[in-house]
Amino acid sequence: MYEQVYERVWHECGYRAERFRQMICPPKPGQTGTLYRGGLATAKTLLAKKSAGFEVLDKKNRLDLSVEALVVKPEWAPLFTGEELRLALLRLEERKRVASRPSS
Repeated sequence: MYEQVYERVWHECGYRAERFRQMICPPKPGQTGTLYRGGLATAKTLLAKKSAGFEVLDKKNRLDLSVEALVVKPEWAPLFTGEELRLALLRLEERKRVASRPSS
């Protein structure tokens, strides 16, 4: 998740999602990592609520780099419940519908 989400978001969008990084990367030796959860638990936590990172990526038209887009990929989908996958797809499709509406 570090390479597929964090680094790409940083390099391609200029957005350093530091809280996300703290959640997916173990703390350095001798430091406490109160936010650390690991990749899977972080994805599940972020799916439970719409994150600030999702909103930032939406504004940058890069939801392809969101956790929601990652978890629905065939290689990762088996790690998630049907409800989590449904929620991720719903969020992505909702943003597509909003983006495709003609502006008035």
